[in-house]
Amino acid sequence: SNHGLNYKMGAHRASEEWEIELDEARRIVDAYPEIYPGVRVGFWEWVESCIRKDRTLFDLFGRKRVFLGEMSDDLIKEALDYIPQSTIARLTAEGMCKIYEDRRPHMADIELLNNTHDGLLIQVPLGDNERLAQVMETCAQHLDQELCFKERRFHVKTNFKIGFDWGAMVDVEGTTVAEIVPKLPALLEEAKKQRIAMGIHEYSSPDIDLDIVFGLSVNRFGQARYHLPLMTNKLIINTET
Repeated sequence: SNHGLNYKMGAHRASEEWEIELDEARRIVDAYPEIYPGVRVGFWEWVESCIRKDRTLFDLFGRKRVFLGEMSDDLIKEALDYIPQSTIARLTAEGMCKIYEDRRPHMADIELLNNTHDGLLIQVPLGDNERLAQVMETCAQHLDQELCFKERRFHVKTNFKIGFDWGAMVDVEGTTVAEIVPKLPALLEEAKKQRIAMGIHEYSSPDIDLDIVFGLSVNRFGQARYHLPLMTNKLIINTET
């Protein structure tokens, strides 16, 4: 809920998305800026003042956007999206380039399959848990940059999920080899169970080595809901901020 409320989601939409009564949704929406006053003063009011002044915003990488629509509440809400969404897209794109250009032995044969605006899908061979953890650690490092908003410096946290389908994931705690390796055997077994529970069929070939689909996503909307066709055993790893 915090994601939508950060962008001034209204009570009617909250009621529909959360499947609760309108009065209850309205109480939550009205209480949010009281619980997090910095969101109202430090973000909502600041963005609105920028739009009313010269209609211009810059994301955290310095990319400029001028909002030319009719001055209205809808335009302000559109402007609220810009800095976070543009910043996370640039953060993902730059991380993707670094991953692609990393030719160290453990990264040499990975395949970048997709950029989903705030996420990446990457495929690497399955079978060596130490190497898998190294790839995850390296990708987390490439996706990490120090950002600055109004003189406050911070990093966007990367979280991992793994699974044999993008719609059936299990959480991975940690982003370092030491944290990840001991947990991988149990996590891979759980991921297989989830795939079976979803009724996902596997297309296998005796001529193809086991692969792993390694999916990275800094998706703040939650787990993706669509599926990938699988050749042999494949695993997807998903990251979220």
